[in-house]
Amino acid sequence: MAIWKRACTNSADMSRVLITIPVYNESKIIKKNLEVLCDACAADIPEHDWFVEVADNASDDGTASIVEQVMQSRPRVLLRRIATRGKGGAIRASWLAHAHDQDVLVFMDADLAADVHALPRLIGPIVRDETDLCCGSRFVGASKVERSFLRNAVSWAFRLWQRLVLGLPVKDSQCGFKAASSQLVRDIVPRMRETGFLVDAELLAFANARRFRIAEIPVDWIEHRDASRQSTVKLWRDGWKFLWGAWRIRRRVHLSTASR
Repeated sequence: MAIWKRACTNSADMSRVLITIPVYNESKIIKKNLEVLCDACAADIPEHDWFVEVADNASDDGTASIVEQVMQSRPRVLLRRIATRGKGGAIRASWLAHAHDQDVLVFMDADLAADVHALPRLIGPIVRDETDLCCGSRFVGASKVERSFLRNAVSWAFRLWQRLVLGLPVKDSQCGFKAASSQLVRDIVPRMRETGFLVDAELLAFANARRFRIAEIPVDWIEHRDASRQSTVKLWRDGWKFLWGAWRIRRRVHLSTASR
């Protein structure tokens, strides 16, 4: 259930922007990163009516309590509690809840690995009706990436596999920095079923199959901005899930398209 407080009334020339942060046990970083994100939004997208919703999927380390504390001084921060674990389920729950009261819906990782100052470039093409889905990319244009050689190599292999199986029209499907129009969200998200980290690929696969416009923008990416935080995705443990998951998504998209 979301705790929802509006800080102001929309004006006709404002776009309503929701930024969803899916979290699981992020008590070490969530306060600082919410403050960094809110300050960036205030500075970089002041022309929009923006809110940040933390989608807490069953954290047991006090993450939700910390978010509630932040909300006392940051009225544009919201909290949604979700009973089950999984990035995909958290994003879908948040986006579906706001698909009719927001114009642009964003999700980004809690560690702020993608430079938050890229938000204007991420949401701008959607506000201007130039695209329906805008994706941050670590592998186009002037993007700058700080991550280990091993993660780069494994990421390359997974990206190639997803492009072969799903035909995704992007170079970086898994970057946790995406924005979508409310129209796309209403059409696609109810069809999605992935509960974990393959939500990015599923979103792109459905968007491509249903002929929505997709764009990529370069982002600066630092894998671990906070040294105390480790990724919940383990390369060898979860690798097979990427391989099998691509086929599962392909079948789901095919069945949905065939039933139109």
